Amino acid sequence: MKLATLMFLMAFAAALAGCASPAVEPGRRLSSAYTPGPYAVGVKSNFVKDFSRPFDAWGAQYKSGGYRQLLTAIDASGEASTTVTQIYYPSPSSGVRVKRRTGLHPSALWAATGGRRQTTLDFFMGDEALADQTLRFWQRRQTYQSFVDAPLAAGRFPLVVMIHGLGGGLGNWNRAAEYLASHGYIAVTLAYSSDSADTPVFHDPNSFFAKTVNDDQRLDAYRLRAQENPVFKNFMKFLYGFDREIERPSDFPEPGTLSAHQGGGLQAARMMAELFEQRTEDLAAVIGEMKALDARTPDCRKALEINGVRKALCGFFAGAIDGERIGVMGHSLGAITSQSALTFLPEVDTAIAFNNGLPRRWEPYGGFPNPSGAALPDGVPKDFMIIIGSDDAFVHMVFRDIHMKWFVDAGGDINETYPLAIEQAWPSPGNPQPIARAAYERAQRAKALIIFRDQAHGTATDDELNPEKPGQSAKGRRVPFERDASASESFDILAWAEDDGGDIFLPHQMRNYFITAWFDWQLKGDQSKRKAIVRHPFTRGVQLMLSEGVYP
Repeated sequence: MKLATLMFLMAFAAALAGCASPAVEPGRRLSSAYTPGPYAVGVKSNFVKDFSRPFDAWGAQYKSGGYRQLLTAIDASGEASTTVTQIYYPSPSSGVRVKRRTGLHPSALWAATGGRRQTTLDFFMGDEALADQTLRFWQRRQTYQSFVDAPLAAGRFPLVVMIHGLGGGLGNWNRAAEYLASHGYIAVTLAYSSDSADTPVFHDPNSFFAKTVNDDQRLDAYRLRAQENPVFKNFMKFLYGFDREIERPSDFPEPGTLSAHQGGGLQAARMMAELFEQRTEDLAAVIGEMKALDARTPDCRKALEINGVRKALCGFFAGAIDGERIGVMGHSLGAITSQSALTFLPEVDTAIAFNNGLPRRWEPYGGFPNPSGAALPDGVPKDFMIIIGSDDAFVHMVFRDIHMKWFVDAGGDINETYPLAIEQAWPSPGNPQPIARAAYERAQRAKALIIFRDQAHGTATDDELNPEKPGQSAKGRRVPFERDASASESFDILAWAEDDGGDIFLPHQMRNYFITAWFDWQLKGDQSKRKAIVRHPFTRGVQLMLSEGVYP
């Protein structure tokens, strides 16, 4: 890996979340629970610009001097806040199944009647040199079950926007997006300019910055932008005064040598709140763009000309995107962003959060007023689902170690980081992520909290940097349920299940089942799916389910 951010994330994934050996859910034929939908899947790329905001205000405040110099040049070129998106949509079926990669779908999706198969290289707009910074050659050539520029099926479809975590990008939800699109959704994956590691943002044909530099300079800008991810470095700086690069677990100091900074917890929280402000506003721009694409021309063309995006999408999607039925889902920082969206974006109807909850101190806009001036509710005010892993050692390290145990042991005030008693709890088998549990408890409408058994941080995502294969050895680490435990035992992640179609990757199938059931209920009004959420078939894969207002 050449990108410092991805090296950091993958190092933690290997050291803390592990890599999984096969485990099966015996005696079950599960395919009927998550059958792919009747549509083939098309995909198109888009660059969403918001000229009312700078390119990366958060980075200008919290990243290094080298990146800030780059931002000066980007802002001087007139580049606006830009979010790269891929739009997955239902397409007419050819009647032929796509050859599938083992385990990633219970059965193959339908092939489209036109277009070409998407590859991982499309996440980088076909730029081999840019992909070389992140991917091995064979990973760039992986194919998917969606078709670039396939025709659009007739109909009007709900919208789901899918949000990546720290250092993620367009590939984190691509197969989940294909699955949703096959069931009659417009599914949009995005890459944030603030913290994505693989955002081909300057490949926008209307990029002002790209017009001022040559190809080598553009690649250097990508490299510098991707290497500048200051979250963990600033955590240690604000909380403890430890001001060195953090790229791997060995870069952390010994906890016993740390001394807490008074006010450091509030400073770290302010950084994260401002990141979620920018992420939420970028998400609002993406949703606004999708609603504009639904408009009939010439209104659509006029609206998009103002924002400088490609006008060809106007006629293509006009009348197909139902802007009155909108859901979001996200992983890690994307989970927190999805909770912020439910509070601050009135057009968002519901959300699903994977492997994270929003801490009270990290709430955007100071934790109290929202941009409209209304008071912030004590928790999300709309229907909400949280799905977490039983043994997410990465989340444990961030929220229990860095922000709680180390901080308190170093003389810090726990109320700086976690002002709510429910957030201060130590993990237990029924509450492995106290921050996520607190988010669930504070949610005000219909809600569900699901714990996937024997799962780590990223197994529910589609991260192509960590492909899984049947028989591949992979281990996780148990979350320690004793505060002073020095190490956690390793375990076999519950990864593979046997089914009619052969081996399947169980975390993805559970994910596919629950996201379609939730959004079918919430966005399509299918009341039978309320029962399906609670009466699921995954007797071994689901460790615990809590629900209120979902199904009596």
